[in-house]
Amino acid sequence: MLSPDYVDGRFFRLLFMTDGRFEGLAINLGGMTEAGLDRVRDLVETNLHEPAVAAPASIETPRLRPIAGLATWGTMAGELLVALLFLLPDRLNAGRLRDLALTGFCAATDAVAPVPGFGWLLLAMGLAQCPLEAHTTRWLYLSCFVLMVLHQQVPWLDLLPPL
Repeated sequence: MLSPDYVDGRFFRLLFMTDGRFEGLAINLGGMTEAGLDRVRDLVETNLHEPAVAAPASIETPRLRPIAGLATWGTMAGELLVALLFLLPDRLNAGRLRDLALTGFCAATDAVAPVPGFGWLLLAMGLAQCPLEAHTTRWLYLSCFVLMVLHQQVPWLDLLPPL
């Protein structure tokens, strides 16, 4: 959150163009082409040991910036919400909100960027803090775990029609 290149969206713009997990998003929602993504990846690889080089503006599409901005601020808002709810004292009875925020954050984040190990760790920690009698909440965590497995197996972003 304190890094200028994260807050201004550069982090996600570069991530969308270089990380294969985001290729479907970059092409279908960001308006990138496979050739454009290849050009960015070549630029990054050839300048790996050089000072940071900005990608030519002609490579990045106008639609990519707002999507990167949404990813940046959406991620920060989700992380902040989960953190604040887990910091609330137990006497405020925020347990249900904590569980909904954490499972929602994991499901939404993993739908776009499948990193199952991290998501499963978050879900396991959330499940561990659930009271034994919270059967519905325990099923919610288990369902989210299964959803994350499906996200890993089905590249649904690649199935989206281009905008």
